[in-house]
Formats: sequence, structure tokens, C-alpha cells
Amino acid sequence: MKTVYVQSDYIGSNSTDTLINCTSLVGGAGTKYDPTYIDSTAARIDGGPSNPGYFTSISDKPLETQQTNESDMSETTGNEVRSVETHVKELDELESDSKQNETESQ
Repeated sequence: MKTVYVQSDYIGSNSTDTLINCTSLVGGAGTKYDPTYIDSTAARIDGGPSNPGYFTSISDKPLETQQTNESDMSETTGNEVRSVETHVKELDELESDSKQNETESQ
């Protein structure tokens, strides 16, 4: 696991080895895993060099897009879902459009 997304009000538990051996973690501001920094203070949103952490704010999560065969494209971010419907022409529709354009240009 490389990225952990948390809410801005996330509060972790107190522990000394919270992130031991989580060598792939990278915080939202680019803080990379350091084996000497594995206690619960590292389990926070990365604030860069002045306030390092291994987590990323959920508000910084990129939109995920997914297109289905039904030409329904959905974008998901957190708990919000927005849908955008598009019409995808089938091959026979494209051929028909092409023939119509040829006729109109003559």
C-alpha cells in the first residue's frame, strides 16, 4: 500500500509501532517512509517537511472515472457520486453518418 486517505479530522491512536514495515507509504506532500519514524505521530496527514506524516487528505484524492458499455461515465470522489451520460455511436451509426455526409457533399 502506497497511499492512505483520511478525513481532515482523523485522529489516530497512541502507539509506538503503528507504521512499522510500511515501507511503501508516501504522504500527500511527498514524505517517504523512514524506519525511525513509525510511531503514531507519523499517522497523520502529510504537512511536508515542517509537519511530516504518511497519510493523504481524502480531499486530495483524484477523481476516479469509469466507463461502462452502457455509455454511462461515473466519477467518484469520497462518498459523492456524479454521473455524466454520453452517447457512444455504434459502428453502423458511424457508417450511416459517413454515407450521409458523402451524399450531402455531392
